[in-house]
Amino acid sequence: MKFSLDCTEQTRCRELAMSSDFYRFVYSEIEEVGWENLVRLGEDLTSLSFRVLDKTGAVHILEILLDKAYPKCPPTISADVPYIFTLEWSINSRLKDVVQQFL
Repeated sequence: MKFSLDCTEQTRCRELAMSSDFYRFVYSEIEEVGWENLVRLGEDLTSLSFRVLDKTGAVHILEILLDKAYPKCPPTISADVPYIFTLEWSINSRLKDVVQQFL
């Protein structure tokens, strides 16, 4: 029984460490984009909305959904624009790259 408990505790510790890394990673990427551009941040940091200005000066809300495996998995993007936004993503991409591609 003790082995089972230890294994469960180890698994929980790994999960907490991974989520802690995820939070630090997302916070540092928000810093790169700019907290002043952040409109909404989900409690678990998997949903974010940024206010961005396009080349004509129009304001758009860029909604980003992150998978817990982010940045290994690309984010899901939606925005209030009259065209389909196609994201180019690599393992080295960051949130600032998403915003720059959108502009």
